[in-house]
Amino acid sequence: MDREEMKSVENTENSATTDVAYEVPSVALAMSILKLLSRYKTQSCTLTEISKRTHASKTTCLRVLRTLARGDFIRYDKVSRCYSLGAYLIPLGNRASQMVSGVSEVMLELPRLAEKVGETVMLLERLPEDAVIVLAKAAPSSEVARADVSIGQLFAGLGGAFGRCFLAYDAPSAWRKHWMKMTATGDRVAKMWSSQETFYETLETTRRVGAAVSHGEMAAGFSSVAVPLFASDGSVALVLAVLLLTSQYQEERGKAMIRILQQTAERWRGLF
Repeated sequence: MDREEMKSVENTENSATTDVAYEVPSVALAMSILKLLSRYKTQSCTLTEISKRTHASKTTCLRVLRTLARGDFIRYDKVSRCYSLGAYLIPLGNRASQMVSGVSEVMLELPRLAEKVGETVMLLERLPEDAVIVLAKAAPSSEVARADVSIGQLFAGLGGAFGRCFLAYDAPSAWRKHWMKMTATGDRVAKMWSSQETFYETLETTRRVGAAVSHGEMAAGFSSVAVPLFASDGSVALVLAVLLLTSQYQEERGKAMIRILQQTAERWRGLF
């Protein structure tokens, strides 16, 4: 391959990472299926459910599913007629956690952090469709009843303390867009705010303080305490949060959790 051909390939590879024109439909569908099955509520789905949720025909889904099954990326249960994630994703995920910058260090420290705050701690990522997904979590070893989540669990919208830690660092125009979307769809979180101005003031406070606390926004009886994790360029890469039963929350305890989370976030700054 000569220099011009190599340059052409490099340009194609660079543009392929962002240009939708280079998207391969079957690969895109495979990714959608894997993401769907990685979520807590959709961890086991029939062909009909997968077709409906991915907006693809059953025939097309079946071809992709069978290809993924041959590679052990998914498995099929003949009794329930449901598909779920395959065993090969276990070593694949472990290898990814070792190679992705910062993740391996965080995974080692999360259990210690959970013991320190005495509640379930989560590492969350924002998805393009304004949802939040749990990347990692750890719970303390004590047997006291507590809130829990699953890795891959999806929280729709940007509600709760962890959602606000993402949204607060967006431009104000994004706040308006998000508020209009919530009110237009009848989002239960929007109904918890007395006015649009109050919602904006809360986001401004979150940005100024660098932390957020919420009660009952994502689900009745549950509270969350969260802080942003900043990338080296100053953007919010991930959010570190504590999930607990509202009955176990006290204001002083919440302040202590914020201090611990912020100290941890400062150590992790720039890792992601």
